Amino acid sequence: MKYRRLGKTNLMVSYLGFGASPLGDIYGKTDEDEIVRTVHAAIDAGINLFDVAPSYGPRGLAEERLGKALEGKRHQVILNTKVGREDYGTPLKPEYVYDYSPERVRASIDASLKRLRTDYIDVYQIHDFSYLGNNRYIAEVTIPELQKLQEAGKIRFIGINTKSVEDLLELAKMAPVDTMLNFLHYNIIDQSLAEELSPFARQNDIGLINASVLYMGLLTPTVKVTYGWNRKWEGEQARIRQAVLDANSYCEEHGFTISDLALKFAIEYDGVDTTLIGIGRMKSLERSLNTLKMDISQEHINHVRNMLSFIAQSYRVGRQPAYNNPQNNTSQDNTAQNSNS
Repeated sequence: MKYRRLGKTNLMVSYLGFGASPLGDIYGKTDEDEIVRTVHAAIDAGINLFDVAPSYGPRGLAEERLGKALEGKRHQVILNTKVGREDYGTPLKPEYVYDYSPERVRASIDASLKRLRTDYIDVYQIHDFSYLGNNRYIAEVTIPELQKLQEAGKIRFIGINTKSVEDLLELAKMAPVDTMLNFLHYNIIDQSLAEELSPFARQNDIGLINASVLYMGLLTPTVKVTYGWNRKWEGEQARIRQAVLDANSYCEEHGFTISDLALKFAIEYDGVDTTLIGIGRMKSLERSLNTLKMDISQEHINHVRNMLSFIAQSYRVGRQPAYNNPQNNTSQDNTAQNSNS
């Protein structure tokens, strides 16, 4: 396993990170005993970064399961979790609540610490803050509250997380942050993270985490319905789906799958410090570890990128829509945001 320094934190993180969202059953039911075996096997393989959130499954299910699996091994890992989005629904029908107020920060950290069975979090990330539509509120109200958690010893470093590159850049210029997590912007479909975000992170010594390299399931041929679909793609779903299947057929002719190629492409990019891959079962862990050993040529990567290049041209992920919330209008309001998704 290779390791890279996570920005100014000086934490050395495995370049393959354990994305714990599947532990919340959001992609299908997982077995709790297998989760424990999988987490232990990942640690034995050298994976030391584990990323989770209260909203990965209803009422912090993924955090609770990860905490159980890490008992006796907490000292071997770097643990990231998040604040600002929680799920009060079910795995099949999540009901997200967005709240970035100081009150929610204080309540959320204590709940996460209890579920994760630890007394501190290594990196505490403000989750999907673009949904608030008020970066100044995050900078002036939410981040100062996280700084108080640092002083109290409950968290070590402060991170921000959203899929909007523009919002990450804007917020990181407004307030001090240690890490940034972005998803959907460095993969074989879309490499726009490399244009501004990665150079900015390097110049300012901010740790950069990449996620959703399989485009939220789009680059997994066995998945029939994916989170990667967007309303703007409705007229092109058949074309996009067929292009992915054709690209996978090309890959299989050369001894690997499109998912293997997509992970290999992203994991080798040194413009980020670590790349998260969702892992919930031994099979997915073993597949990811095997992919790291594969020799996939640049010629094959370029060919598949060309086959799928029209997808990014059809729709490039940008800023998330802000909800109509009082927090959007003033940096002093701390009203909670509710949304079904």
